[in-house]
Amino acid sequence: MLTVDEQETVDDSDFLKRKKTLLAWKAIMSLEPFVTLYLLKNTVVKGTIVGITDHETMIAVKDLDTPLGIIPNAKVRISDVEYLEFSINQVHKNILKVNCDNTCH
Repeated sequence: MLTVDEQETVDDSDFLKRKKTLLAWKAIMSLEPFVTLYLLKNTVVKGTIVGITDHETMIAVKDLDTPLGIIPNAKVRISDVEYLEFSINQVHKNILKVNCDNTCH
C-alpha cells in the first residue's frame, strides 16, 4: 500500500509523462508530416498526419493512400497500427528539437 505522499508522486509522474506525450504529438502535428502506417494484416497506407484524438485512439490523415485508392480525409484507429514512420527533413528535426526543448519538460 502506498502512502499518500508516494501516491501523489506516482500521480505527478504519470501526469508529467502524459503531458510530455501530448506536447510531442502537438509538435509533430504542427509539421503535418508525411506518415507511413503499417497496419494489421500487412497493410501499408500513407498520407499526411494532421491530428490525433485526445485519448490517442485515432489519428486523422489527409490524402490517405490505401490499396483501394486515396481517401481525402480519413481517421485511423491507433489499435490497427502496428507501427508508423514519419518522413521529416532536417528543418522539421530542428523545429521539433526547439519545440520539445521549450515545452517537453
